[in-house]
Amino acid sequence: MIIEKLSGTAVKISIDNTEMLDYGVSFETLSEDSIETKAMITALLKDINYNTGVDLMSSKLFIEAFSINETRSCIIYISAINDNDMIFQNHIFIMYSILKI
Repeated sequence: MIIEKLSGTAVKISIDNTEMLDYGVSFETLSEDSIETKAMITALLKDINYNTGVDLMSSKLFIEAFSINETRSCIIYISAINDNDMIFQNHIFIMYSILKI
């Protein structure tokens, strides 16, 4: 897994399928309603804070996940959102897309 700090409120995570399976999820099973997905995101947020100093634990988050088919890996972008910018009913909003690279 590679965690890249994009800004003080955004990170990019490159994670392969094996690492995702360690959390009990795959790209196909990512869901904002999934306990496993929420547990993975919580663990990632702790890793992000430890490795980059970016603390997103108390922020509302916008999460995008992109599958890279050839390598079966996933790129996840996590960024804090401002209540004035966007309004979501849930604390974590996850948007999925398939990216062929």
